[in-house]
Amino acid sequence: MIRRRSTERGRPPAELTRWTRARVLVMGGLLIAALVAVLVRAVSLQVIQRARLASMASDQSVREMEIPARRGDIYDRRGIPLAQSVEVDSLWIDPSLVGDIRPAARDLARVLRLDASELEGRLSRGRRFAWVKRQVSPQEVAAAQRLEVPGLGVAKEPKRFYPQRELGSQVLGMVGTDGHGLEGLELAFEDELSGQSEKVQGTRDARGRNLLLQGAPEAVDRQGATVTLTLDRQVQYVAEKALDHAVEESKAIAGMLVVLDPRSGELLALAQSPRFNPNAPAPVIDGGALRDRPALDLF
Repeated sequence: MIRRRSTERGRPPAELTRWTRARVLVMGGLLIAALVAVLVRAVSLQVIQRARLASMASDQSVREMEIPARRGDIYDRRGIPLAQSVEVDSLWIDPSLVGDIRPAARDLARVLRLDASELEGRLSRGRRFAWVKRQVSPQEVAAAQRLEVPGLGVAKEPKRFYPQRELGSQVLGMVGTDGHGLEGLELAFEDELSGQSEKVQGTRDARGRNLLLQGAPEAVDRQGATVTLTLDRQVQYVAEKALDHAVEESKAIAGMLVVLDPRSGELLALAQSPRFNPNAPAPVIDGGALRDRPALDLF
């Protein structure tokens, strides 16, 4: 006698076929439902929420960055530079990427020699941008970057430099941190020297570094005008030394000396004592020390 082999769990072949078909249909239904859910989500992201998400992405990465103008140089009558601009680094940060602001501000203040509470307040007020310290040295940049604070970036800024130091300091004047003239010729010729800043579209990479989308604009287009004076550096130097000697001999508080070309009436020197170093004007507290008295005072 021949016996048929029993099916799985004793089920007859017809019942097993129906059970297999049911499982296939269930799995197929689940797969179709998952595909439909993915399709609905894709349509929602790509069509319905496209404008909002694109705006959010642009706000996170795209930046309109202002490229500062390079301030024009000041020369004496022989073409010797009296005031020039050089590119230096400035540290900034995106506070929204920092996380816990207090320890970040404390660490940055320590390596940059800043007031921790003042820096923390500045970072708390900034939403997407705040200056950490402007016009810093390469050593300070390296020390700050070693902290690996999220959102920390480096930007190039022009800084005013006076290669002749105290020579003609009251005549030349000085500029502020933002590069605007505060005293002397720097203030008198502000419109001519300042140049034209330019705003360009940029983006930010994964490390928070600014990248220009279309490259940096030509520096010539942003350059301020060059100012050439009738002053002679050599005559100015001799006049200042002679004036210092006269002030010291007479035990005077201050002194002024003007040198003119008798043939043309051009100013060759405007000396004043005491003077200051416009490269480091912080110790100068009395505003009168900045005043160009030979040109502004009345007799």
